[in-house]
Amino acid sequence: MRHLPNRANPHHPPQTRPAGRRPPRGHRPGLAGRVPPLAPPVERGIAWLTAHGNRRVPYRGVARNDSWLHHRAAAPNLRRLVNLGLTRTSDNSWIPTTAAAEQDFP
Repeated sequence: MRHLPNRANPHHPPQTRPAGRRPPRGHRPGLAGRVPPLAPPVERGIAWLTAHGNRRVPYRGVARNDSWLHHRAAAPNLRRLVNLGLTRTSDNSWIPTTAAAEQDFP
């Protein structure tokens, strides 16, 4: 028999909750060190990827859409590297901007 909502489940004892709302995740002492607060940065990243009408894939076929998504996701990552002060070198690695100024490029 399927469990019906708002009825006691005979297989599990009822859970007791304190009166009122549960405090936010960051204020619960049991989860303070175990769960990092990732929701805002992740949601912001998804918002960047879906901005400007990019809610659906633009091409037919898996390969072209896979390539498009990788390029779309790489743009914020590259922007973040530049904002952190990293510069791309001739051998496709990233170094701090101050070290790039000291190094000679052909």
